[in-house]
This record gives sequence, C-alpha cells and structure tokens, in this order.
Amino acid sequence: MEKKNFVWNLIGSLLNAFTSLFFMIIVTRINGIDKAGVFTFAFSLAAMLQVIATYHGRPYQVTDKTKELSDVDFLRTRVFTSLIMLFVSLVYIFIKKYNFEKSIMILLFIIFRGIEAISDAYYGIMQKNDRLYNVGISLTLKTIVGVILFLIIDIITKNIILSIISLIISQVLFFIFYDIKKKKNMSFTITNFSFKNIKKILVMGFSIFIVSILSQYLLQAPKFPIDSFLSNDKQTIYGIISMPATMMILVSQFTIHPFLVKMNNYLIKNDYINFKKMVIKLCLILFGVGIACELLLYIIGIPLLNLVYGIKLEKYIIELLVIAFGALLFGISTIISYSMIAMNKNRVQSIIFIISSIISCILSYKLVFYYGLMGAALSYFIVMLLILLLYVISFNVYMKKVIK
Repeated sequence: MEKKNFVWNLIGSLLNAFTSLFFMIIVTRINGIDKAGVFTFAFSLAAMLQVIATYHGRPYQVTDKTKELSDVDFLRTRVFTSLIMLFVSLVYIFIKKYNFEKSIMILLFIIFRGIEAISDAYYGIMQKNDRLYNVGISLTLKTIVGVILFLIIDIITKNIILSIISLIISQVLFFIFYDIKKKKNMSFTITNFSFKNIKKILVMGFSIFIVSILSQYLLQAPKFPIDSFLSNDKQTIYGIISMPATMMILVSQFTIHPFLVKMNNYLIKNDYINFKKMVIKLCLILFGVGIACELLLYIIGIPLLNLVYGIKLEKYIIELLVIAFGALLFGISTIISYSMIAMNKNRVQSIIFIISSIISCILSYKLVFYYGLMGAALSYFIVMLLILLLYVISFNVYMKKVIK
C-alpha cells in the first residue's frame, strides 16, 4: 500500500506541477505572447491567494494529535477561507483598476483555486485513511481532462476566458463524482457545526499561514514589479523561464506528503535522531535531483523552450539557470519547513518569511526597475538563499535542543 500511495501521489503531483507549463504553451501558441503575459499573471496571483483558501490545513489535518478536531471542521474551515480568498481578490482588483479581461481572468482562476482548496480537505481524509493513491488518481484525472478541455475550447474559440470556464466545470464534476464519492467509503464522522472549532483551526494554523502566504509571495514577487514596470511580453518571458523552477518547487512540496505520517510517528515516539536523519536524507535527495536538473537545463533548456513556445530565448540562459538554482534552494527549505510544522515550530518560520518578504519587496522592485528580467532573476535567487540559510540555522538549533 505504501508503494502504491507513493507512486500514484508522485504521478498526480508531477502532472499537477506541469499544469501551468501546459497552459502557458497553449496560450502562448494560440493567443500570442501579449495575452500570455496577462494569463500568467492572473494564474500566478490566484496561486498565491490560494494559500488563503487552503490555510496550509492538510499538514495539520493529517498530523493532528489532539483528536479534538474532526475532518468536517477542517472542511468547513476550508469553505470559509475560500470565501475570504474571493473577497481579497475583489479588493485587489478594485485597487489595481485592471481592465475587464484581466479582472475576469483573475476572478475565474480564484474560483478554480477555491474548488481545489476544498478538494484538498477531502484529500486530507483520504491520506488519513491511508488512501493517498486516491489523491494521486484524482490529481491525474483532473489534470489530463482539464488540460485537454482547455486546449480544445481555446483552439475552437481563441477565447481564454471561455477556456478557463471549461476548466472550472471539469474541476467541479471531478470533485462531485470522484472526490466526494471516494470519501464515502472511508472513516469520516459528521459533527455539529462549531464556529469555535473553525476559530481553533484558524488560530492554530495562523503562524504557518503567514509562512505560506509570504512564501507564495516570495515565489511570485518579481512578477509584481514586472507588472508595474515592464510590458506583458516580458511577463510572458519571465513566466516561461521561471516555469522549470516552479515545477521543481511543486514537486518538492508534493514529494514530502507521503512521508508526513512517518515523520509524525517518529515525533510521537520521541525518536528525534531518525526524524533528523529522514529530513537530511530528503534534502540531499532533492539537492542531487536539482543539480541534475540544472545541468539538463544548461544543455537543452533554452532549445527546448524555444521549440515548445516558439519564442527565441537564447539571451535569457543566465536568468533561467539563476532562477532554477534559487528554486532548488527553496525546495530544500520547504522540506525543512514541513518538518518544523510537524514539530509545531511555526513562530520562527513566520519571522523568517516576514524578514525575507520585506527584503524581497524592496530588492525586486529596485532590481527589476534598473536591470529588467536579470534583476528579477537575481532578486529571486538572493532571497531564496537567505531563506535556506535561516531555515538551516533554525532547524539545527531545535534539533540540538530536543536530542539533548
């Protein structure tokens, strides 16, 4: 069962990680580089705001030791936070005064992300019942059908908005006929509505929510000054050369999911030595894979991107490699972050990301203003390096204390 869970979760996670790549290829080829710039910003903004909806709840849901909170409480909380995400997006659009097309595109992706966030609460139920393979199958089916449907509608209509609507419909149907249906065969207790429990989840997860929303901001930070200072086609180019980095980070996040329960068991037994060994092993594996990916990008990255997107990108090779290495550093930080979540060491993570976000905001706007896309790549790398150094120091300090 463990092997089945790992394989299917990996397949689903990889395909899900490639979703933004597929969409970018489709939109750039069919709708043009200018429209693709609007699309990639809307997609990225929704991905960042989705953290509000998920509230980083699945790690808490799966590793909850108190047993005071039910899965229904987590599900109700997810609906509540999804509505908050929608409200925040409306306020942001109103402040920025985007045109109709850009505004609608952002709102549609927000709805899409809200459905994903609620589905993730059901994924938590599946994982607790040792059915992580169902999560992988769900992600696989949603990704394949969603991308194919998006492609068909965009080819026929040349309309991105209609294509996103078709994606939402596909997501809703899979949620109803697969996710909810699979949940019925699992251990699941329906409890009375309790806002007190929702409040408890929100308070319990607040520190790591701050970490999550700021971490997403840090990943997308260069896109905001690009949106302010550069043209839509530059947004597209940045989206393309940062795509491999985005996939590396998503893969690192999903790869650790099968190990959360095992990590939690080590902590329950106070087996901190094996817990630390497991974290180090995962970090080293990811680093090795990341270096191999970096070499592969150097050799075939630009020719492959040229072929796939039909855009000449030779002069952006340095930016591509710098962003990818920054993503590798952040991926390692993510593994350490999940381990610290399991240990309930969240306050220090908030501090790390608050400091990094302030530096990133200042640095990215300055560097993009003066150096364009190279400035975006450099600001991304510098901040990712800072985050990893702060995480390594914090993790080692906590490990020394508990092992003693």
